[in-house]
Amino acid sequence: MLYVLIALIRAFFEAGIVSCAAIRLNGGDPKFSDGIVKAKDNFKKIVYWAFIDGSVKLVLALFHSNKEKKKNYLAKYIGNMLDVAWKAITFFVVPVLVFENLNVIDSIKKSASIFKKTWGESAIASFSSILLILLFSWIGLLPLLLITLNPPGVVVLGLVAFALIYNLVLIAVIECLMGVYKAALYLYAGSGKVAEGFDIELIKNGFGKKE
Repeated sequence: MLYVLIALIRAFFEAGIVSCAAIRLNGGDPKFSDGIVKAKDNFKKIVYWAFIDGSVKLVLALFHSNKEKKKNYLAKYIGNMLDVAWKAITFFVVPVLVFENLNVIDSIKKSASIFKKTWGESAIASFSSILLILLFSWIGLLPLLLITLNPPGVVVLGLVAFALIYNLVLIAVIECLMGVYKAALYLYAGSGKVAEGFDIELIKNGFGKKE
C-alpha cells in the first residue's frame, strides 16, 4: 500500500509539473493552479496508474530483497534489467495520461512506443546528470557524517534538521527539473519540435543516441 501511495503522490504532482511545463514551453504563462487543475481532471487515471506502478515496484523490491537472489548474480542482473526496462517503457506514461485521451494500459503502450521510436531500445540515462545528482546528495549527507564526531546535543539536532530540509528541497528540485525535461522530450517525440531554451542535441540524445 505504501508503494502505491508514494506512486500516487509522485504521479499527481508530476502531472501538474508536466502540465505547467508544457504551457510554458508552448509560450504560455502557467500558474501553479493550472497544473493542479490538470492533475485533478485526470485523477482517476492517475490513481489507476499509481496502483499499477506501485504494485510493479513492490514486486521488484521484494525480488531484490530476497536473500537467495542476492547471492545469485544472474538473478540480480535480471532484477536490475527488469527495473530499468519498467522505468524506460513507462517514462512518458504521465504526459500521455495528461495530454492524450487514453486509458492507463494504452498509455503504457504509447509511452513504450514513443520511447522506442524516438530514442531506441538501448537508451541510457545521462551519466553527467547522474553524477551531478550524486554530488548534491553527498552534500546532504555531510551533516549526518559530522554527527559521528559526537558534537553537543543542540548541534546534533541542527545538523539533522539541516540534512532533512536539504534533502527534501533537493528531491523537490530534481522532480521539478525532471518534469520540465520530460515535457520537453515529450514535445519533441510528438512533434519533432525542440522547445525554446533547450539544446537540440540534448533533446535528441536525451537517453543516448538511437541505434
